[in-house]
Amino acid sequence: MNKELTNDQIARFSRHLLLPEIGVKRQSKLCKGSILLVGAGGLGSPAALYLAAAGVGKLGFVDFDVVDSSNLHRQVIHNEHRTGLLKTVSAKMSCQLMNHNVQVECYNTPFSELNGLELVKQYDVVMDCSDNVTTRYLVNDACVLAGKPLVSGSAVKFEGQLTIYNYRRGETKGPCYRCLYPEPPPAATVTSCSDGGVLGIVPGIIGCLQALEAQKLLMEMDDEESVKNNCELLVQKMLLFNAKTCSFRCAKIRGRQVGCKVCGENPVITSLIPEGQSLVCTDKIASTPSDSLQSENRITAKEFEQIILKDSSNSNHILLDVRENIQYNIASVPHAVNFPLKKMEKPETIQAIKDEISKKSSSINDFPIYVMCRRGIASVSATKLLIQNGFTNVKNIDGGINSWRQQVDTNFPLY
Repeated sequence: MNKELTNDQIARFSRHLLLPEIGVKRQSKLCKGSILLVGAGGLGSPAALYLAAAGVGKLGFVDFDVVDSSNLHRQVIHNEHRTGLLKTVSAKMSCQLMNHNVQVECYNTPFSELNGLELVKQYDVVMDCSDNVTTRYLVNDACVLAGKPLVSGSAVKFEGQLTIYNYRRGETKGPCYRCLYPEPPPAATVTSCSDGGVLGIVPGIIGCLQALEAQKLLMEMDDEESVKNNCELLVQKMLLFNAKTCSFRCAKIRGRQVGCKVCGENPVITSLIPEGQSLVCTDKIASTPSDSLQSENRITAKEFEQIILKDSSNSNHILLDVRENIQYNIASVPHAVNFPLKKMEKPETIQAIKDEISKKSSSINDFPIYVMCRRGIASVSATKLLIQNGFTNVKNIDGGINSWRQQVDTNFPLY
């Protein structure tokens, strides 16, 4: 009589048990193991379903967001009936419908300096299924400090990538995230799926592969027996997927860096909050806030509505929409003229704006210009550029079209 697995588990996981590389011993490790998923979205959704189906004993979800209809093309753990429900709760429901034996913990909060380390300590393996750089650095540092392996995935547009960070078994010491990226990148260089878009199946593929590597970690498929069976973990390698060509390639990445701030020989990061200051330098990666502008260069969406009402002919002002053309074509405020931010550093674009104004007034530089984007971030940069180019009457519309929808037109499409 098998003492490691129950009869129900033997029946449920029989296809695993028939694999010589897994068998009873490794399936038992899965059933006793635990995985923390930071994010219950595009990556976390498929990963969690397969982890629950595989019999992982305990899953934890960290996410503060609620299910929105814009999530459903890729976040397959949720559905239309759960719109507005906390993602963690929805994920728990789906996992337990798949496998009622799985224990699921919900943490309805952002992964932060205050809770990160304690959350990570409770689990065997951590999966970074987040969609922002701040969280990536926090999760990485927490995993290093707690000594936990981190399965990290990302997906944007038509591309995805996957690797294992902070692998520490035997003589192998893989890199952490900071070994590859010591400092957060400038905000302008960071693209998330909410900004750049993503083909829904791409995070599905990457999330499934994250679940694969996490299971292999739990099953210890890096021991001598597994190596003889040609098993490898994705350590010191980055798996890259291109959906346009339906192709995979695996690139070697650098190993652990002795000078790394968190996992090196003399780490300077020994706590998630050293001396009360955030270690991720969020000012470098946070979006530029509208309060970086002078008050005379700011206006609310509601205030701009009054401008439109007073100038119904649209002759005494100009509204510049600085989103990319593909976003502008989805929906735009009436009479807005599209000049994407990426093109505004070019002299010919500035001249084109002047030409547009000249259709309304001979007074170019002090003509009222209002600048709008999706969330009031890119428009801040555009406002500053216009001021630098000699325009003296420029106002950023705080919060962009999202605020326009909230304050003025509730029927405006949200994307």
